[in-house]
Amino acid sequence: MAVSSLELSPPVILVIEDDLAISRLLRETLEIEGFAVMTATSGEEGVQLAFSDLPQIVLLDLLLPGISGFEVAHTIRADERTAHIPMLVLSALDDIDSKVRALESANDYLSKPFEGDELLARIRNLLRHLRSIAASPLTGLPAGLRVENAIKACLDAGEPWAILYLDLDHFKAYNDVYG
Repeated sequence: MAVSSLELSPPVILVIEDDLAISRLLRETLEIEGFAVMTATSGEEGVQLAFSDLPQIVLLDLLLPGISGFEVAHTIRADERTAHIPMLVLSALDDIDSKVRALESANDYLSKPFEGDELLARIRNLLRHLRSIAASPLTGLPAGLRVENAIKACLDAGEPWAILYLDLDHFKAYNDVYG
């Protein structure tokens, strides 16, 4: 995985949805928009995929067989490897208590039935936020998780790698003046 892979490869979205018709609709809609899509039909399968494949976004139903979507969101958020992954809940539960409980772990909530355009806008918003935290606000260069993921990919592939870290005193003042 190259450092800039967040921009070069299509974002991967994990859809955790037990209703096959909705899952298929989500897959087709997202693939048409250029996203790579993985699907899981149970909470357990969704957690396993989130841990093994580290998607950029998780779309999550709350009413799942096995462990509930609430538990899935909590499990994904509680693990250091996946805590940064934005989660968007798509659920038929539209009462305030369910929404508040889900938003304790998830980033956003959309009640079913939902409009495709609104779903895509929310996904793009989550991706924008994810990209903004993956780069240094001062330099715009890759930082944090992007660097960690690039190093991990090189290590996993057995490729050689190197890193250079520079800390320039008073660079912000220079950057503010000269850009």
